[in-house]
Amino acid sequence: MNKTTKPLKDGNKNGYLKETSEDGSITKANYIDGKPDGLAETIYPNGQLKCKFNALNGKVDRFFLAYYEDGKLWKEWN
Repeated sequence: MNKTTKPLKDGNKNGYLKETSEDGSITKANYIDGKPDGLAETIYPNGQLKCKFNALNGKVDRFFLAYYEDGKLWKEWN
């Protein structure tokens, strides 16, 4: 990721971050000690949802949804 909306703490991501990658995708997630925690999502540059998942201690917890760039569901993991 090349741009964040919040500074890092002790070299780790902490708190809510909104990051923009070089291709224009946006990732929004909460981090604790550098690991995603809670609901996270990535948006394609065209505004469509790319993926959405819940994380606990940096690992996918309960669900993961992935979408095509046109917004149609590609895959779902429970």
